Amino acid sequence: LHSFPTRRSSDLNTRYNANLHLPLANLTLYQKGVFYAGSSIYNHMPSIIKDLSNDGKHFKTGVKRYLLDNSF
Repeated sequence: LHSFPTRRSSDLNTRYNANLHLPLANLTLYQKGVFYAGSSIYNHMPSIIKDLSNDGKHFKTGVKRYLLDNSF
């Protein structure tokens, strides 16, 4: 996740500083793409799971557990 741009525009600790930056997308086709949709899903995850993003194994487990527990 280090290669994705974040919203961090300053060193302030704001509630959205861990979110990925979503580029302006005018086309619905682009919004349904993997990069945009994946970034959007990541931004809607709880901060506890976002904090695990530095450790791939724990992040993957946390995402799976979150999606299974919160699915329809």
